[in-house]
Amino acid sequence: MNRIFSRKYFSESFKNIILENEKIKILPLENKHFEELSNTINSESLWKFNPRSYCRNKEDVINYLNKSLLQKDNEERFPFIIFDLNLKKIILDILDEN
Repeated sequence: MNRIFSRKYFSESFKNIILENEKIKILPLENKHFEELSNTINSESLWKFNPRSYCRNKEDVINYLNKSLLQKDNEERFPFIIFDLNLKKIILDILDEN
C-alpha cells in the first residue's frame, strides 16, 4: 500500500535528522555551529571561486549562515554540517546555495 505524505509531514519528519557512523556525524545546521564555522569559513581561498558569496569577515559569515537558516525554515534548502568524531570538530558545511 502506498502512503502519500504531505510536504509538511515530510519536512517535520526529517527536519532534525542526524546521520552517524563511527567516523562522522551529519547534522542540520544550527545557530550553535556559527562560532566554529565562522572561524573556518572566513577564508579568501575558500570563497575565491564563488565571488558573489564571498565572506570577507566574520559578520559576512554570520549573515551567510543566518540566510541559510532562514532558507531552511522556509523549506527552500537543507544546510548541514559534517562533524568528525575523531577530530571533534566540523570538517565541512554544506549550505546548498545556488
